[in-house]
Amino acid sequence: YEGQYKPEETKNIRLAGMGDDVLIVRLNNRIILDASWEPGYSKERFNEDGPRLPGIPKNLRLGDWVQLRAGQTYDLQILVAEIPGGMFGCFLFYQNRGEDKFRVFSTKELTSKEKRILRNVNQAVADAL
Repeated sequence: YEGQYKPEETKNIRLAGMGDDVLIVRLNNRIILDASWEPGYSKERFNEDGPRLPGIPKNLRLGDWVQLRAGQTYDLQILVAEIPGGMFGCFLFYQNRGEDKFRVFSTKELTSKEKRILRNVNQAVADAL
């Protein structure tokens, strides 16, 4: 997935997630999260210090803290892949610095219909809305 992200407010966040098999996020051409199932899909270090959320079989991978400025446009690339094929799953959250809570990452405000759908994914996603 490729696009742009323009936050409405300045914030210091980190992304967290888990992808089976691959989840890599780049912001302005810099990898800020490799949350792949196993290491080796990027040269970035693998941070497994995140919490284990209900329904997610491994600890969340934690990305680097990044400062996002209100109104500034950022290039965003999200790579997801299933290798060699079969079942696929992926979770992408963000955390504000100074808070414990993880929230569902989205580049736009989620509609009530989208939130209803996400609440049915699993309890960890419902809690992160």
